[in-house]
Parts: sequence; C-alpha cells; structure tokens
Amino acid sequence: MYTGLIAGNEGTPAEEVVAGYDANGYDVVRCSVLTSSGITTPAQLVGKTAGMPSATGYYPTVLGQWLKQGGVSLSQVHVVAVPAPSEAQALESGQVQAVCQGDVYYTAMYHQEGSAVKRITGDSTPGIIPDAQQYDTGYPFLTSYIDAHPAVVRAFVATILAARKYVATDPAGARQAISTVTGIDVDDIPLPSYPPGLCVPEAAATAWIPLSKQLGFIPSTFNPAPTTIFTNKFNPNCTANGTYIGTSKKKK
Repeated sequence: MYTGLIAGNEGTPAEEVVAGYDANGYDVVRCSVLTSSGITTPAQLVGKTAGMPSATGYYPTVLGQWLKQGGVSLSQVHVVAVPAPSEAQALESGQVQAVCQGDVYYTAMYHQEGSAVKRITGDSTPGIIPDAQQYDTGYPFLTSYIDAHPAVVRAFVATILAARKYVATDPAGARQAISTVTGIDVDDIPLPSYPPGLCVPEAAATAWIPLSKQLGFIPSTFNPAPTTIFTNKFNPNCTANGTYIGTSKKKK
C-alpha cells in the first residue's frame, strides 16, 4: 500500500492490483539481532543502526511499530539500506546492530547461524500490523498506466494468480525456482501463506493510511480515500472491496 500512498502524495497516483503474501501467523519480514548484543527492548536500539533492503516502505514499518510499542520513535534509530544478500554479513561484522529481512533471507541466516541470532519482532507479531495483518505485500501500477493499458494489467494479474497456483500445487518446484533465482539453498526456502484469491482488502487499505502517517511516510494532511490506492477489478476471484468469491463465481 505504501507505493500508492507515497506516489499519490507526490501527485502520481498508483494502485495495488493484486495481493502478494500475508503475515497471518508467519513472518514475511523479521527483525533480528545478534544474541550476544543483549538487545531485547526497543530502548536498547536507540542510537544504533538497523539494516534492511529499503529504508522506506514495509521493512522499516515492522521495526517502527515494535519500537513504538516500547515508546521509541523510528527516527531514533539509524535505518540504512543494505542489499538483502548482504544483511547477515553486515550484522555479523557489526556494521549494523539489527537487520530486518524477508523470509528467504532470514530463514537462511537462522539455519546458518543458529542461536547466534535472535528475533526481536516480525510482522506476524500481534499488534505490529493491525487490520493490515492479512495484507503485507502487493503489486502496484501507476493509475495512468492502468487506465492506458488495462489488458497488460489484466495479463499481469493472471500471471500472478497462475504463479500462486503453481506454489500450491508444486511446492518443491517452487522452492527450487526461488533457490535458483536467489542462490539460497533449497532447504532454506520457506513458502508463506497468501490472502484468499490474492484479493486486496479495503479494510487493509483503510488501516494503512493512518499507519503510514504515524510512521512519517506520508504527511498528516494527505487524506486519500482507501479505494483510490487499490483495485480488484482485474482479479476474477474478488469483489470490489476485496472479498474472496472464488474462481467459479463472477463479479457483479
């Protein structure tokens, strides 16, 4: 949802057209520290450096929400962008004191390092991502592009739905494909859960707006309607507000 919100605030509206995977009891993003660091509370990260693939967007949101629960602002931690394959090394070398990683990379790090690293938070933690819990990742397009090239967007959504079906029907093949692309050992590749039908829920869009303001990603004066930052019209599995209706039913 961040893409649509940030782009909209900058005058170039964008919309999520299909959901990615969720954090329903599963860490899509996990933040970790070295066990030897002794860091267990948000206050202990004040003034320290946290590395993650992007210094804005979903990764710092997960860390920021955990910090907020402990009375600490995200601005009190130095957040730096670190390429995903380099995060574990950056943590081990002391370049950063915490990392927030996607599931493939933290799984590999934990398998390799064992008890030398520990989880401080993740997006499956209750309260970290409130009503947006069922919707963590999605695929955005500029609204202008959607309007100009609806057939391309429809084909893209169909491809994502086909990929989701492949993961469900051939998990071993999916793990091998991910391993080939990332270079991570196939045994370290996790398969997450997905929202029903990959629908983008309006409730999640509604929740992301105040959350984005709280974390400083959009100004408090920017008040878009939730329905302007997503669309389900290209997904035959969903109603307009993101309710899953199944592939055998038609949207009215």
